[in-house]
Amino acid sequence: MQNHYTKSHTSFKKYKCDVCNTGYNHKKLFKRHMITHNEEYPYKCDICSRGFFTLRKQQIHIKLHQNIKCNDCDKEYETWSSYMLHRKMEHRKSFTCETCSRPFYTKIDLKKHAQIHSTILERDVFPCNHENCSK
Repeated sequence: MQNHYTKSHTSFKKYKCDVCNTGYNHKKLFKRHMITHNEEYPYKCDICSRGFFTLRKQQIHIKLHQNIKCNDCDKEYETWSSYMLHRKMEHRKSFTCETCSRPFYTKIDLKKHAQIHSTILERDVFPCNHENCSK
């Protein structure tokens, strides 16, 4: 119990970093921390030299350097945000009102719009409570 108390609830730390004075009770965590100072990561990105503790994290990161190819037109984009902007601008689906042929980018907007074509009896009508308003 004393060991738990000392490790968890006091400022005593068995391993101290000489660079930033951060303390650790576990040698594994301390060694991992020291890598952040000397940058001797077990895995590095060949493109930008960023370091990673695990192979999986390195693999995920490397995908960020690969161009993203559009499935619809074969254009390529360096960043996810530029790809998504392209998708929204060039390949956006549109929904058309059957009554007035007005286009909408989302099904929700089309549904909201369709309400104006329904009769007043079909819609819920709420009177405006503001003074001097006839609506």
